[in-house]
Amino acid sequence: MESVQVEEDAVVFTVGSAIPAATCPSCGTTSARTHGGYRRRLADLPISGRPVRIDVGVRRFRCDDPGCGAATFAEQIPGLTAPFARRTAGLTDRLAAIGAGAGRPRRSPAGREAGHASLPRHADPTGPRTAQAARGGIDGDRGR
Repeated sequence: MESVQVEEDAVVFTVGSAIPAATCPSCGTTSARTHGGYRRRLADLPISGRPVRIDVGVRRFRCDDPGCGAATFAEQIPGLTAPFARRTAGLTDRLAAIGAGAGRPRRSPAGREAGHASLPRHADPTGPRTAQAARGGIDGDRGR
């Protein structure tokens, strides 16, 4: 861990990987040849009600296998990063649990607290609830 900052709107952890090599996701070859890097920002579970952001230093590596289609690839930190993810696995799991709870009937206490329509689509692990929702709602099935 490089640093922790408590900002006005969030707690920010700045981290980087100390692992000397990474495995190519395309062919499985291990490489220690770096090819630059960049910073990623991940949202994580809140701490004492404050949003948490993790700024991760990610390195790019060159694949050493000449037959591999991936010339370079970004390292992934197990348990923290996943390709193209903007949230940690912990936050994604929590959002999925909230989405699953929002599917309860509105007359139940949990259904009144969190309505299905108020949650992002990615928070609902079961996908569209009806055939009408899958077609795009009431307006989506005109003329059928």
